[in-house]
Amino acid sequence: MYKITSASDGADLGMTEAPVYIMQAANGCFVLCSEPKMVQGICFAGTVYNLLGKQAMTGVENTVMLEPVDAGELQAAANTAIRDADAMNVDQEYRLALLELGITDDELL
Repeated sequence: MYKITSASDGADLGMTEAPVYIMQAANGCFVLCSEPKMVQGICFAGTVYNLLGKQAMTGVENTVMLEPVDAGELQAAANTAIRDADAMNVDQEYRLALLELGITDDELL
């Protein structure tokens, strides 16, 4: 998994499992590129970006960095957030049901 970060302001643009590497052909068109030495940029979400440290492509203003990240940590954090949100929703529904029945917390203790 790769995190795509803007080189100018450090903003996270997104993540991708497999970057779409591109280069600029002699006629100015952007073409797919599988040769690591020839890569000039990436295409992400329909937008072309220069890669930091590579030859800049004509007409492309934004430069990005690709940073390998461990997807397992991200998945674990997302799962924890989902479990926490679920628990909070269940607690909220429980409290609303008690209010509808006219039962207060004092009566439960």
